[in-house]
Amino acid sequence: MKTVPEVSRVLRYPGSAIQVEGPARDVEWVVQFLGPSFSSRIMGEAHWRVRMVRDQTAFEKRLRAGPDPRARRRPCFFLDTRTETLPLWRGPRGATAVFDRDHGGFAFVRKQGSEVEILCPERNHISRLAFMRIVREHALSRLMSRPGLLLHASALVMEGRSALVIGEKRSGKTSLMLHSLWQGNGDPSSSGGPARYLANDRLWLSFRNGAPTARSFPTIASLRLSSLGLFPGIAAKLEKSTWVPTLTLQESRLRSAPVAQPWNGRKYTLSPVQLCRLLGVEASAAAPVGIILFPRVTGKRGRIRITPMHSLEAEAALWRGLFRAGTPQKAGGLFSARGYPRRIDREATSHGIRELVGQVPCYSVELGLGAYSDRGWLNRLQARMAR
Repeated sequence: MKTVPEVSRVLRYPGSAIQVEGPARDVEWVVQFLGPSFSSRIMGEAHWRVRMVRDQTAFEKRLRAGPDPRARRRPCFFLDTRTETLPLWRGPRGATAVFDRDHGGFAFVRKQGSEVEILCPERNHISRLAFMRIVREHALSRLMSRPGLLLHASALVMEGRSALVIGEKRSGKTSLMLHSLWQGNGDPSSSGGPARYLANDRLWLSFRNGAPTARSFPTIASLRLSSLGLFPGIAAKLEKSTWVPTLTLQESRLRSAPVAQPWNGRKYTLSPVQLCRLLGVEASAAAPVGIILFPRVTGKRGRIRITPMHSLEAEAALWRGLFRAGTPQKAGGLFSARGYPRRIDREATSHGIRELVGQVPCYSVELGLGAYSDRGWLNRLQARMAR
């Protein structure tokens, strides 16, 4: 087996300090995927450790060991509508072992949950997703013990303040973000000012010194073919790209021919940093909240119409925009921090929503059939944020 250099980094997110170790390129990918909202340091104190090991022989040996004889499963990942479970496996003595078949890796949890080792084949880039998800899951569990709101939202930053775009699936949330960022940077025919990327699907909102601040919680960016049809400039650039979400920017550049392909024939997937390169924008880690937008696709003639929302209407929309809204709030699982809350404090959440609506203007945004040919949208948005 060829020896590859290993490196170590400490990743920090509010409430978390996680040491990640492994082959240099794998650690570089995790740092790049989770940044800049997860800051990276070469050294520092950490309360949790995750190490990736690439060993084909050990992986195949563990695979032959077989699953738990009672076919038990362990809850592992806190998703929006369910908790994802993984099958228990026959593992090393003193470790709880699970097998992530989709991402080609075993995870061994040791030392009362404070240390995780991920065992993967030697050449399988998708295993990096298992690495990243475990790091992110632990950070999420610690985050949910802190005061704040975890929201389904895309977001951009202009002049140091963020515009949050909150909505359910098919509400136009991602398309409005793409339109705003493309107008603000990538579209040569637009006069909009510079905009920065903050989040594409999920963000953490806290009240720093009483003022609401949004921080990205990184996820894979999914661009449906139906959405890309609205942005021919973005689609043309994507079709010529060599981006694969499990590769770093440098690894992608080494590919000689376009390889980006729609997953399952329906959507492209990108890492957050690849999405930024696609749109020609820089990324922000966090920013004070300046405005909240709730989009709705009308299916009728017209462009973009923005109208103020009543506070009660905005509060109800924010409840619907919460991560895992309407489902039982249970503990996370194998990779969660010890002391993870059994239930989310609804009273504290309600207070946070009222506080947010009381401080930040909220608007309904109607997206007509001509919404994405509206060249003046970004200027109008900036004017609203400047009030």
